Amino acid sequence: MVTKFQFALHLIPPICWSGGLFFTVDKLEALVLAGTKWREEVMTVDDMILMGLTQSPKDGSQVCLFSIW
Repeated sequence: MVTKFQFALHLIPPICWSGGLFFTVDKLEALVLAGTKWREEVMTVDDMILMGLTQSPKDGSQVCLFSIW
C-alpha cells in the first residue's frame, strides 16, 4: 500500500515536443536503431526523452511511437 508520494517539478526548455507517430511493423527495427543513434549522438546530459512503443490491438499491423522530449 502506498502511504506517501513525493515528486519534484523541473524546468523544461522553451521547446518541448510531444506526440504519437504511427508506422507499419516492418519499420520497428529502424525505429529502435534511430532512437538509439539519436540518444548516443544528439542528446546531452540536460536532455530527457520518454518513449514508448505499442502495437495496434486488432491485427498488429501498426506500431505507435509515443514520445516526449
